[in-house]
Amino acid sequence: MKTRTKYEDEKWFRVSYTAVNDMYGEVAKVIYLATDITNERIMELEGRRYTDQLKIHEDKLKLASVELKKKLEQTKTDLGAQYRLITRERNRFEKTLADHADIVLTIDQRSRIIFINRAAEKFWNIKAGNILGKDIKTLFPGEPDRYDSFLVSLFSPRTVKITGEKKIVKIPGGDGTMHTAQILLSMSEVADEVSYTAFISIL
Repeated sequence: MKTRTKYEDEKWFRVSYTAVNDMYGEVAKVIYLATDITNERIMELEGRRYTDQLKIHEDKLKLASVELKKKLEQTKTDLGAQYRLITRERNRFEKTLADHADIVLTIDQRSRIIFINRAAEKFWNIKAGNILGKDIKTLFPGEPDRYDSFLVSLFSPRTVKITGEKKIVKIPGGDGTMHTAQILLSMSEVADEVSYTAFISIL
């Protein structure tokens, strides 16, 4: 039972009524017993409020989880579309370079060969399938000091490379013969991946 004191304080009581009969078996009086359970009731109400708040937070978390999942799926879709576009453009670019008359050689930021065209295969007497993924020094045997500093810069991932300028250097062919060549180096960066492409003309 809920009631208020004269000071407007809210009180809760657990009430019980007990009938007392007289000698004739009739109700002579009713004993009213009230136990103050205000503190218990307050704790119960607080517990309910806490449970309700937890449910609200749980619902918000579920909604946020659904929204996050949607955003992640959308991001995944967007990245997939971007990757397919980049792959198509790279394949188109490599197909164009494959039949280029000059030697074309591409290395990644760790100086590993990731592309050579047919002219490069012929010049070095190699097959792309056997050289891709290997260090560029595979194509330039011997000590680095026998080569121009421009070429040596390609051997080390940490060395700053000169791009956009034509350089005249000596390079070895597949039979070891040194050839005079003109090299133009360009840099490309896609999705934080850096690569360097050398366009080489044998003079």
